[in-house]
Amino acid sequence: PVPFSNGQKLYFVRAIPEGKAEQRKDGQEIWTSERIEGNWSEPQRVLNEANDLGNNGVIGSSADGNKIYVFNSTQSRRKRARGIAYLEKQVDSTWGELKKLNIDGFKIGDGYYSFYMNTTEDVLLISMAPDKKTINEDLFVSVKDQEGKWSEVQSLGPKINTPGVELSPFITKDKSALYFASNGHGGEGNVDIFISFRLGDGWNDWTTPKNLGTQINSKEFDGYFIIGNNKEVFFVSDRSSAAGDVYATKLVDRN
Repeated sequence: PVPFSNGQKLYFVRAIPEGKAEQRKDGQEIWTSERIEGNWSEPQRVLNEANDLGNNGVIGSSADGNKIYVFNSTQSRRKRARGIAYLEKQVDSTWGELKKLNIDGFKIGDGYYSFYMNTTEDVLLISMAPDKKTINEDLFVSVKDQEGKWSEVQSLGPKINTPGVELSPFITKDKSALYFASNGHGGEGNVDIFISFRLGDGWNDWTTPKNLGTQINSKEFDGYFIIGNNKEVFFVSDRSSAAGDVYATKLVDRN
């Protein structure tokens, strides 16, 4: 889930869609729902510019909402960008063409991936397997410099990454707190959501990850934690269904 339009719209990924046989061939598709008078509307499949028969998802947006970043896993007959790309809003409020984001040394291969682009558009977090010998994802980062060039992807280091799985990273606006899902740090169940705080200006020194506890985590899979405006939180869990559902809550200040 990625909140948008000041939290009044939510982009999310839907996989294994219901419908006719041809529709069920689609991979992971981008859908959206709008909040109207406090209620979420019937979800709609959107962004045909970014959806194809592969796996696709919105992974972040600019602070003003005029640019959205997407993951596009396959190159279709229309030669869409494969990997990380972005779309910019045009003067008529439609989305422009998909443009690929170039990061030195980074290419999409086989395996599992998840991403988060922060709202200042200068930190891209990636979960992916560190090499071809394992399918378990670790967390990595690429940072954009003042000239607009993205750095080579680097690991977040051993405080975060384990021999288990680390995925679905999210970092706060001040770049100090990292939320992610893992089965390598202990916890309540299958995969839990953790928080760790960045130490210094680098990207490989962190506090010991702390489990968010039973108010968020369950005995099943919990991940894809993201904080929107007004301290609203969205995450995904399969605690009540065979597939993952989107959940929401709010951060509260405790004295």
